[in-house]
Amino acid sequence: MQFRFVPVAIILIVATVTSCKQVGGGSLAPGNKAPDLDFVTFDNEPAKLSDFRGKVVLLHFLASWCAPCIEEVPALNALHQQMEGEDFVLLAIGTEDNLDDLQSFVSDNGVRFPVYFDKSNLVRHRYKVTGFPESFLLDKAGNLVLMVDPHNNNPTIRLTGPQNWGSPAMKQALKKLLKE
Repeated sequence: MQFRFVPVAIILIVATVTSCKQVGGGSLAPGNKAPDLDFVTFDNEPAKLSDFRGKVVLLHFLASWCAPCIEEVPALNALHQQMEGEDFVLLAIGTEDNLDDLQSFVSDNGVRFPVYFDKSNLVRHRYKVTGFPESFLLDKAGNLVLMVDPHNNNPTIRLTGPQNWGSPAMKQALKKLLKE
């Protein structure tokens, strides 16, 4: 009698997991396709994360009111400048913000990398952003990349808090992804 219920339970679990992945846009796990995102430029032009396939993407979430985000701007500016001409894009998305505050953040802090706006205020939820700044690295195929968190040496797909983007480990990781 029990054997009749086991296959049904397995089918229900598989169906639930499959439907959750479809609804959620994919699992946030290393090697999985990164969930696509819709956002806008400061001129209100629509853009998508998938528009950047074929490039290594540093997907960076920030907010205008975030002090650690301001602290990290010089390192991100340097990374953006250093990677110019490579198949790389620093894709910063301002979320939990209004457009005027985000534009002020960019001009007041000398931001030289592109910043986009989460007009829907839903983008951060697709990536379960836990704090600001928070970053994800994507390979050229748009898959999430496993990194080592320099603060605790644990493998992760997300780096939370300001980072040393010019560190030898980060440079090595980016060069490796660019070669693939």
